[in-house]
Amino acid sequence: EDLDRAINTFKQFPFKLKFVNRNGQHCNICTWNKFCQGCNLNENDLLNLQQIDCATLAADFEPKFISQFFDDSFQKKTIKHESIEINKNIHNEPVSLESCLELFTSEEILSKDEVWWCPKCEDLKQAKKKLDIYKLPPFLIIHLKRFEYTGYFFSKISKLIEFDENDLDLSPFTVNPENVNTYDIYAVLNHMGSLGRGHYVSYAQNNNTWYCFDDSICNEIDEDDKIVSDNAYVLFYRTSTDIKLDYLNDLDLDHVVHDSDSSDEGLMNNCKMM
Repeated sequence: EDLDRAINTFKQFPFKLKFVNRNGQHCNICTWNKFCQGCNLNENDLLNLQQIDCATLAADFEPKFISQFFDDSFQKKTIKHESIEINKNIHNEPVSLESCLELFTSEEILSKDEVWWCPKCEDLKQAKKKLDIYKLPPFLIIHLKRFEYTGYFFSKISKLIEFDENDLDLSPFTVNPENVNTYDIYAVLNHMGSLGRGHYVSYAQNNNTWYCFDDSICNEIDEDDKIVSDNAYVLFYRTSTDIKLDYLNDLDLDHVVHDSDSSDEGLMNNCKMM
């Protein structure tokens, strides 16, 4: 009823729809340095709303409408749609490394801010981009995206990425899947904390035994409890098949530093890791 009265009073809807981020605080289209609170949704956007890369819309009401028609008591009478809980569960659910690689190698349409100059058309076009893996190395390093920009600051992504420790198969993501070997993990770099107050801890394997390297302290750990976690930041893999690399034979990986000799000098003298 209040909305109908407001329409009769203002002769139009007393609000504007805006593109915002999922927190509803900043624009989801403009870059941060424009300090935009949200671009207005126009009629053309309404017709192509499903094609727009924006998940959240906000209704920005006119101040006169709020002062004349808004009842503060309705703030406590909100009803949560079932989709809110569904999306919350999806956001908190772990994802597999394979799904991340599938997204990384999938085709995407560049935004209007990333138009491409077509030499054939001699005009700026919204192009499609796709990344393909042509050849895989004997040692593979996968850097997970753990930080994202939200408004005026970066925040950490703490979602659990489930990854294979043995026999990681990347053939579905390569151009030549026939010649792809599987991979076994041999080290994990972990990031604890936030962007401003973080700490790095590494897990590395030596002679089928896993060790934790925390500053100058090195301890043996249980593989099942530590390796796959939401702190994993960089994954280090090597092919499952035997690799004959001469320089590896010259490395001494038999000595590690334990709690009894955790000084920097002890680390340099007794712990030689690749």
